Amino acid sequence: MVAGPLKPSGSLDDFITHVLGSPAELTSQQVAELAGVSEEVTRALWRAMGFADVGGEPQFAMADVEALRSLLGLVNAGYISYEESIEMVRAIGQHTSRLAEWQGNIIARSLVERGVMGQHGVLEAEDIGALLTDSRAYKPVLEELMVYSWRRQMANNAARAAAIAEIGPEARTDSMTVGFADLAGFTRLSRQIPEEDLAILVQSFESVSADVVASEGARLIKTLGDEVLFVHESPRTIAAIALALHEAHRGNHDVPQMRIGLATGPVLLRMGDVFGTTVNRASRLTAMAKPGSTYVDSATLDELEHLDEFTFKGVRPRPARGFGLLRAWSLAPAKVK
Repeated sequence: MVAGPLKPSGSLDDFITHVLGSPAELTSQQVAELAGVSEEVTRALWRAMGFADVGGEPQFAMADVEALRSLLGLVNAGYISYEESIEMVRAIGQHTSRLAEWQGNIIARSLVERGVMGQHGVLEAEDIGALLTDSRAYKPVLEELMVYSWRRQMANNAARAAAIAEIGPEARTDSMTVGFADLAGFTRLSRQIPEEDLAILVQSFESVSADVVASEGARLIKTLGDEVLFVHESPRTIAAIALALHEAHRGNHDVPQMRIGLATGPVLLRMGDVFGTTVNRASRLTAMAKPGSTYVDSATLDELEHLDEFTFKGVRPRPARGFGLLRAWSLAPAKVK
């Protein structure tokens, strides 16, 4: 019997120590004492990150203490309130949780393809050493990329805020156009194809959609598997994105046709997400739309119907939860003469 290749050694504790920078051997109470705050504050921020209470278990490291000190330093200096610090931590936790899961899936797939991990993709105890070895290479790169991306986003947001400020308060508005897109029949399709094929489909849909939204300068709020939410101050920009999304996915026969709803009006931007009646109306229009079509509300129609690059056709009003009978118009590109 020929022995297989030796796997690098390492334990889960070794991996956690490598990621956190020091062993996770502090309790919540010890973290609070070292940071100079109450344990109640420590637990509130821990929960805001999306983690369950661990009681008196030693699951914290000095990195937790340092992060707590830095955050509360901003609070004590008066830059943000304690309530705002909770909101900030919650927003960061929600976004990084998804990011970490996505990165973990990529790393696991790499280990499977290289024969380090079994095809089932489940991390066994003997796989930890390989994961630790890989992490020494990818951890500094991922950290650098995340910080770089954050800096670029901060610079972009500052430029956007400055541009809005130049307009002047008398011309400013909280109105935005919201685009909501989903894949028609996705739920039924997800029951019919293997999970691996479904994951590839979703990844293709999300990446192509994100590229289209970014290319037009709009803001991608979120992607949720078969759904994409995006916003911009210009209804024309959102309408152009809607048509471009249909066109971009038309060549991929594995991706179902899209349904898109566009609505214009007041929105509330909070924690990187967008809320309000306008968002709900866009969602209802998406549910009404036929596969391969885009429906717009009356406010969006008023902003676009004078442009010669779009055509509109009224559709029958339909009952929509929270809106009674909702009127809509089907959007299409103008025919080239």
